[in-house]
Amino acid sequence: MPGRLPLADGRQMRGMLRSLSAGHRFALLAAVVFLITAAALGLVFPMVVGWIVDTVSTSDGKAIPTVLWWQLGLLVLSVIAAGAAEFFGLVIMARTMETMIAGMRERYVSRVLRLPEETVDAAGSGDIVSRASSDIREISDSVPRVIPQLAAAVFTLLLSLGGMAVVDWRFGVTILVAMPLYLLAARWYLRTAPPVYAAERAAEGTRSQHALDTLHALPTVRAYRLGSARMAGIRRSTWELVRWAMRARIMQNRLFSRINLAEAIGMLLILGCAFWATAAGHTTVGQATAAAMLYFRIVGPLGQLMFVIDDLQSAQASFARVAGVINMQPHIRSADRQQPDVPGTTSASAEAASAGGVTEFGGRAGDRSNSTSALVRLDDVGFSYRDGHDVLHDISLYVREGERIALVGASGSGKTTVARLVAGHRQTHRGTLRRAVPRDSIAYLSQEHHVFDTSLRDNLLLAAPEADDDLLHNALNRVHAGHLVETLPEGLDTVVGEHGHRLTAAEAQLIALARLLLRNPALAILDEATAEADSEHAHRLDRAAESAVAGRAAIVIAHRLSQARICDRILVMDAGRIVEHGTHEELVGADGRYAQLWSAWTAAPTQV
Repeated sequence: MPGRLPLADGRQMRGMLRSLSAGHRFALLAAVVFLITAAALGLVFPMVVGWIVDTVSTSDGKAIPTVLWWQLGLLVLSVIAAGAAEFFGLVIMARTMETMIAGMRERYVSRVLRLPEETVDAAGSGDIVSRASSDIREISDSVPRVIPQLAAAVFTLLLSLGGMAVVDWRFGVTILVAMPLYLLAARWYLRTAPPVYAAERAAEGTRSQHALDTLHALPTVRAYRLGSARMAGIRRSTWELVRWAMRARIMQNRLFSRINLAEAIGMLLILGCAFWATAAGHTTVGQATAAAMLYFRIVGPLGQLMFVIDDLQSAQASFARVAGVINMQPHIRSADRQQPDVPGTTSASAEAASAGGVTEFGGRAGDRSNSTSALVRLDDVGFSYRDGHDVLHDISLYVREGERIALVGASGSGKTTVARLVAGHRQTHRGTLRRAVPRDSIAYLSQEHHVFDTSLRDNLLLAAPEADDDLLHNALNRVHAGHLVETLPEGLDTVVGEHGHRLTAAEAQLIALARLLLRNPALAILDEATAEADSEHAHRLDRAAESAVAGRAAIVIAHRLSQARICDRILVMDAGRIVEHGTHEELVGADGRYAQLWSAWTAAPTQV
């Protein structure tokens, strides 16, 4: 399906496992040693029981043979030692698995945060959230439990088969006759299960997408009475998930029935062989007893292997989904090169410079050389959200260090798209975008401000984890939010957000601006960052935004023309093109599009 996030193949999953286990090789080796020791000690029990049976059967019944006490002591010691070794092996293995899963979870979130925005939009939040929640939960629930069981079962199975051959080779041959039944069951399941589990996980992602879309657009759903239609979509996706889940459960039941059949046939073969060998005098009763007990030690691990195969198939399907995202590389088109700005002028711009006119970059003739030291520069950039539907056409601009540029235009003119290209949220389709600073040195602040359900201090520390309280207070004071801390019951330690102290929209915007100061980027992009302010708070937020970008380069998408007026240059956009550029005074005097906007804005009763 177009837009789906990828699944990792076998080679990628093996590479991911090697990478995750790189720092845990010693712990895994220690766990394996303990589990092998436990499996070896586990063989002592059935062997000693066989010796005890022979000792008792050959004694005269008048006195307890001395050797019997030694055998009983060895029996007890073997049980204690095997239990201790298995305990340490399972604990070390489970702890290591949990640590590896935690590392995988962190890698997943880190990769998602760095994916191109169009990739995230195409995949949908449901698929991303489903992989982060349901799939990682499936791995976390299964792997720490299953891998230790699997390792213990394999070691026990191999050593028990060897032990049975030591007791009498006939019993070893008998159990090998029953083994193909298990192998056929496993082969059938491994061939049938993977696509079913993959489809089940994908269906869960689709169901999550339907639910999240409905919740995110709840006001619109209610306003247009779309509840029935949205519920119908959720119902369809839920039943699709149920159908795949039922197919998976049916496969499990068929697997378990084949396992039970194999166990019954194997037990009959062992008992028949024991009866014949004992009657013929080839083995003692004690040896037959030991062989029967060893068979149960083989059946247990075999059953475990078959049962955990089911869990492993589900976990593997989830792991393929998570690893598929982690292995994704951010797709950077050749047109969007992150490199130091390189001098270069076209003949058209050179002619404009010689003529003393205004270049396509919005600077006076002779200023073009200044663009060579720009932090960010776009040359003839085009962009489309869908093929064949361009929303930007031949955009050329530059931003110098410490320079403040305003983007002005009607809704849909392309201002936000330009800002997202500069910030690296989108990649250009044509033209060239050059950055002289890393993307991490560019901060993008939109009108959608987020306050997390934690303390005010933690909300601020997101931008600067090492900042002390003095820096936090300084940032708040610079954006005129120092009073906010004083009004909170516990100061910086006050829990804010939906489940704490509710901040107003203006206060949330001030917190976002304080985070911008703490981040201290080389280039700040304010995408209508104070647009939600009412008339009472508009001027205050404008002053706070001005303080936040003071002394640094900034691109300001102006919601109010008062914000554009104080910028060094203004670029007017219309239908995805830059149609005017210059200072406020130049554009007002030119009597063009900006002059019309300014006239209409100043004529309004209230400018907010």
